[in-house]
Amino acid sequence: MKKVEAEKLAKVNPKFKEGYTERMEPEQKVSDTILKLIALAEAGSHLPKQELFESLWYDDGKREAHIERRIGYDHITDQEDYIIKTFEALSSAEIARLGDGGYIEIEMDNQTWSVVIDGNGTIKTAYPHDDRFASFAQNQANRGRKVYETTIPERIREILKRLFGAL
Repeated sequence: MKKVEAEKLAKVNPKFKEGYTERMEPEQKVSDTILKLIALAEAGSHLPKQELFESLWYDDGKREAHIERRIGYDHITDQEDYIIKTFEALSSAEIARLGDGGYIEIEMDNQTWSVVIDGNGTIKTAYPHDDRFASFAQNQANRGRKVYETTIPERIREILKRLFGAL
């Protein structure tokens, strides 16, 4: 991470430190990781919605197949629908669940859709809550990872709403 980005994140969250330690509290890991997503989104805020979404996705090679799978599950109608639902979930998420077991995955939950981001702040997936599939917490537990749930801090929720709510 560039020094400028770290300084910018530190202004939003004074406890921000580049990198993680085993001693870092789950709430701090959640905040710091979401702040990475925010920094990426702010850097791409000048882009059209689809290009912003693509810049936030963790692996270009897997994005199209993933979206096709979501269409097959009847979760979305097309790519535009997926982008809209993903950004809506990010703009209104209140709860975050941290799966911590070697690398970080965070589920941001707005009660109907969830977005999972990795430790770099990039989007790995977004999905509706669907009883046909295991929940994030169940998947993490099945992998032997601890799962922590926390409320996303109000100041971070305000930034997410500003960044993703208008798209």
